[in-house]
Amino acid sequence: MEKLYRNPKMEAIIAIDPDNLDPWSVYADWLLQHGDFRGEVMEMELSIHRSKIDYSRFIRITKTIRSHYRKHQHLWINKHLEKLALNDTISLKFKYGFVSEVEFRKLPRDNPFLDTNQLQFLNRISISGHSHLQELPSWISSLSGPVFSCLKTLNLYNNRLEEIPDSIGNLKQLRTLNLGSNNLTYIPTSIIKMKKLKSLVLSKNNLREIPECVRSLVNLENLYGFQSSISEIPNWIGELSALKKIYLYDTYITQLSESISRLKELKELVVPVAAINHLPDSLETLYNEKRIRFQ
Repeated sequence: MEKLYRNPKMEAIIAIDPDNLDPWSVYADWLLQHGDFRGEVMEMELSIHRSKIDYSRFIRITKTIRSHYRKHQHLWINKHLEKLALNDTISLKFKYGFVSEVEFRKLPRDNPFLDTNQLQFLNRISISGHSHLQELPSWISSLSGPVFSCLKTLNLYNNRLEEIPDSIGNLKQLRTLNLGSNNLTYIPTSIIKMKKLKSLVLSKNNLREIPECVRSLVNLENLYGFQSSISEIPNWIGELSALKKIYLYDTYITQLSESISRLKELKELVVPVAAINHLPDSLETLYNEKRIRFQ
């Protein structure tokens, strides 16, 4: 049976910046020296990202990687996840020989992450398309431990969620939180703890306003609230200096806040056509630069 090796020190370095390829390359060499086949898979994936390769070679390498994952993935995940994958409760995606994404096709009652072995580079969890899901399982709050430091995206799109637990705020490591297409009427104030959040999706819910707690998300770059009952853009929006994209079309917004002019990084603001009649003078430059669109 293939033996898996781990180097916690190298993994800790990688976890600081998983997008930096150099530590991955060092880890690949170390694994190969110890006879761990994941090192070969890492090197193949790294070759795709490191240099420009022609299409035919890209296809060959990709097919080889997929073949290796099909053959070896049962050895590269813990027994609990293997059981869930076999009964089609979850589907898995891998990157550099480790689980990178978990999509829940069914929702287990018990915590699927009690065994965190081989999950140290888990990047994305998706719980989407569950038409009877009105509340999240309690184990969601367990995703805040140090083992999940690389978890950057939580996708909860297109369920029937009526509320989000306060414990969601414990997931301080998230960069993207997708709450779109649910039945939410409010967002817990605990999300103010998500200081690293860059993208927040609130679209297609029953929200009547952009929640006040969003005001604290100082690194937020993308805000989506389209197809909702939101009726105004708050004056504090200008405090979110990192904002680049705001999508609020198909809402009840009829006028724009002058504070939008303070958003120096703004690339695109999409709002209802009705707001065009109340365009403040301070926003005319943004409009002329086509950074404001009416839809």
